Amino acid sequence: MNRIIDFTDQTKSVSIKNRQLIIEEVDGKRHSIPTEEVAAAIFSGYCINITKSVIELLSECGASIIVCDKSKMPVGMMVPISGHHLQSRFVKEQAEATLPTLKRLWKQIVSAKIKGQAQNLLAIYQEDFALGKMAALVKLGDETNIEGRAARRYWSKLFRVPKFTRDCDGEDVINSSLNYGYAILRSLVARAIVSSGLNPSLGLFHHNKYNAFCLADDLMEPYRPVVDNIVWHLYDSDQLSEGITTGVKRALIEAISSRYIISDRQETIFEAATRTTSSLVSVFCGQKKELCLPKRLPLIAREITEATADAH
Repeated sequence: MNRIIDFTDQTKSVSIKNRQLIIEEVDGKRHSIPTEEVAAAIFSGYCINITKSVIELLSECGASIIVCDKSKMPVGMMVPISGHHLQSRFVKEQAEATLPTLKRLWKQIVSAKIKGQAQNLLAIYQEDFALGKMAALVKLGDETNIEGRAARRYWSKLFRVPKFTRDCDGEDVINSSLNYGYAILRSLVARAIVSSGLNPSLGLFHHNKYNAFCLADDLMEPYRPVVDNIVWHLYDSDQLSEGITTGVKRALIEAISSRYIISDRQETIFEAATRTTSSLVSVFCGQKKELCLPKRLPLIAREITEATADAH
């Protein structure tokens, strides 16, 4: 179960037959995909006909479902309600986690995120601009806001675009590409959270009564630099000039699907995120002190950006 499927404007309809997704294209071609192989289904096409059984079976198989608006940007996400037979017990432990525990976990997450950002800068510019040192300065709960200070330095060095500001609502091509990639990443982390028996709305650091995925926003932080890396490559090779094309989306999906180093093993995002969420369960249950977080993120291979250029 490791495929991210994007149903674009070339898709006319999606239905179910014998537990297979039956996809009919606008040109009349038909093909099928085993539902059990789908980790995330992205409905970016604007006039796709789907049946209730598609949503029902995808949810039953544990897939996350992402819906896009007219501009092809994700606006909605759905994950399965239940994913573990001990869910009620784990959610109780999650809800009763102490403040010192939450602060210790947030320190680990922020430090891992900054290390990933440093890795990006080092790979691109052969210098991490002291982000590696900043990662070691993070305190419990990041009380001195090293994350924010590192972010300001990181974004100013990464793209080197005059007046560029990282904006989750930004409509420029860089921010839009980042937001698209983050939305996919968020859905996969949310799915891993549910499969581990936790509640995605009970966050460690993020708290918002209107946000049903606060914990996903927390745990995806160390994985964000993967999206940053591919967006930089696409921008640097002038492949974002036409916006978020099919090729750009394909490159983002391939990058997120790359292999990560976690606990000294190479794993896909699906395996890595589940290992992270499972380790969080162990922390909540008093069995561990540390989260399993990626030690090394995948650097984007030349083949991905070349394939993107071919898809334009």
